[in-house]
Amino acid sequence: MDFRLSHEKALSLFSKYINLRFKYKGRDFSGVDCFGLVYLILKNEKQIELLEYDYSRKWYLEGKNYIVDIKNDLQTWSSIDIETIRPFDVILFYASPKRIIVNHMGLYIGEEKFIHISEDHNSRVERINDHWISRIYSIMRYSKEVQ
Repeated sequence: MDFRLSHEKALSLFSKYINLRFKYKGRDFSGVDCFGLVYLILKNEKQIELLEYDYSRKWYLEGKNYIVDIKNDLQTWSSIDIETIRPFDVILFYASPKRIIVNHMGLYIGEEKFIHISEDHNSRVERINDHWISRIYSIMRYSKEVQ
């Protein structure tokens, strides 16, 4: 089975998730945070529901890796290498090149691009360039789709 999506198909599939506004702990089309965006796409497109987890707005300042914590809680996910990345794989990112706190996530959509959101911009698609590659903590795939 070919898991690659053409550029046109990826844009068509993910277009409804582009330009959503940032909303802290948002989980629907009215607004999302980075976890909420991944949650929304996986729920709608793959019928995969991520487990919700508790985190506070201060977690970044507290130096806590809540995104890593949920990764460790998800027994149905497997870490994969970037060489085998495919659409719907979840990418976890460090906050900065210092690689201390993991505080961001996005979803791979194909053709070296991923969709994500942050407080300073609406959801958007970006190329996985050197800036982003240097910040990758882990790439996860739903275990039922590991081949």
